[in-house]
Amino acid sequence: MCTSGAGGLVDRLRTDFAELVALDPTALSDVELLDMVAAVAPVVCQARAAQTGLIGVAHRRGAVALDGSVSTVAWLRNRLHLGDAPTQVRVATALEGLPHLAEAYRRGDISYAHAALVTEVARDIAPEVLAAGADKLLAEQAATLPPGAARRAAIRVRDHFDPEAAERRTARLYRERWLSVAETFGGAVSIQGVLDPDGGRLLQATLAALTPPANADDSRSPGARRADALVQACRQAADAAPTAGGEKPHVSVIVDWPTLRDQVTAGPHAGAVLDNGVPVNPSTARRLACDATLIPALLGAAGEPLDIGRASRVVPSALRRALVLRDGGCRFPPCDRCPEWTDAHHLIHWAAGGPTCLDNLVLLCRAHHTAVHEGGWSIRLDPVTNVVTARHRTGRQHASLPRGFPAAA
Repeated sequence: MCTSGAGGLVDRLRTDFAELVALDPTALSDVELLDMVAAVAPVVCQARAAQTGLIGVAHRRGAVALDGSVSTVAWLRNRLHLGDAPTQVRVATALEGLPHLAEAYRRGDISYAHAALVTEVARDIAPEVLAAGADKLLAEQAATLPPGAARRAAIRVRDHFDPEAAERRTARLYRERWLSVAETFGGAVSIQGVLDPDGGRLLQATLAALTPPANADDSRSPGARRADALVQACRQAADAAPTAGGEKPHVSVIVDWPTLRDQVTAGPHAGAVLDNGVPVNPSTARRLACDATLIPALLGAAGEPLDIGRASRVVPSALRRALVLRDGGCRFPPCDRCPEWTDAHHLIHWAAGGPTCLDNLVLLCRAHHTAVHEGGWSIRLDPVTNVVTARHRTGRQHASLPRGFPAAA
């Protein structure tokens, strides 16, 4: 229960806010609506600043002991059910040494989010530096920037006045980088990790470059599109990577001949598996075999290799260049992915007798190559017009006009 003086103030505030909440925003014009949003924002910040100030004084006095609480954090968490109680106390405490920032907060010039982010950085700035003008600079910058940008500005101020500490922080972030790549029970791969700032930014920029803008015909989620971009980055990096054990980085799939020809067989060695032993379905094996280096192997009854043939390239580089010249990129309508992101797909799989020639090949990006082999789509190429037609098993159909040079008459 509030004391009489403070209680009267809170009662008046509650009445005023009740009138504000009761206001029907749909009755306002667009101009009035925007003006009201802009007018309410600093008032909300001022109310939050008042709460932060109260928390700071209560914490400094140890007032929560009156309620039987062991700490201010515990009281805020248990009595007010605040999930960010430690941050609330930290901000309230830090603002005591940042008078310019605290005043901007009380005026409603900055929000609680500003105060939380800037005070987190400011605790690493020497008090004499803050008193000499850094506090005032931080408050001025925070009042004109969004919270995230204000934090970055505060970091620049901090690092400017203590470059040696900045170097130590950079070295620590680099030492603390890590990456975990683990196989799940179902055979998928889980990736977790933390990168240092510049390494992480390189990853973000690379994924952005390999992730074309979404369109209405792309049903992938943003997360799936980023995952495909990461795989594409690995494929491009593998082409330029040094050899290990005499070979470039690669993925191997072991598949028996009947499975490759889409014939159902039984037996201990039937089907397809990756080189780590994870089974894959036949359609995935056929997709991987569309444009791959093949090594024929003769196995005994127990699966032991009796004879290993020489590697042969299904789609030679000269034919690949002709495909790029003709198709100009993924031909699945209406995809616009560039040739570097594509596989050479056999319209009639070579295991079923399809020839490795220009009329039986078409470029498909990884997403659409998967859609054709495993997503219920089939495609047909008109060798005269170079028009590609994609048809789904449900009957949906799209056509793709040539992107590269037209077919010869």
